[in-house]
Amino acid sequence: MSVHGADRAAVVLVSFGPDVAELARAVLADGASADILAGISWYGTLGAEDDCGLVSDAAVARFLSSASFTSTTCHPVPNPANADLALQNFSGYSGFRANVYDAAFLLADTILVSGTQAAPDVRSLIIDAANGVASHSYHHADGVVGDEALGSYRLNAAGDLSEPVVYVTLAVHENADGSFGWRTLAPGACR
Repeated sequence: MSVHGADRAAVVLVSFGPDVAELARAVLADGASADILAGISWYGTLGAEDDCGLVSDAAVARFLSSASFTSTTCHPVPNPANADLALQNFSGYSGFRANVYDAAFLLADTILVSGTQAAPDVRSLIIDAANGVASHSYHHADGVVGDEALGSYRLNAAGDLSEPVVYVTLAVHENADGSFGWRTLAPGACR
């Protein structure tokens, strides 16, 4: 940061549990590091809001709030596939569960469509299979996908979900009573 400046540095927390809060506590334990790291942007990944202790520990939450911590997370819409997964011992954060289920389902569907497991063939057909263009019988006749945990896995040309309505960006914020929580940012907003 001394070479490039704080505006060109960031911390991205990639974690699946309470170790994120432990990392923040370790940073706070070193006052010099905390001062430096509070001046740069912090980002989280899917599941950061899910019981990682980031807002229940006031010191951690205050630090992350001062560092403008934001995290993009997945909130799958209620649907039969996601509800069924939750009943089948797939515990934990529903966003991970839904994304993994849909990715595995899409890969299997594409292999069935292509009739091969060869990576180049699967890669060339995966977007068409997702969008019902080249489709196995799991898709509805009108091409609309309805049996996925995220509701629909239609993909754009880059292979990303074309309707990312289930993803939201959250920021740590202080409530009026001094506790901390999550605030949903407007779509497309980073801060």
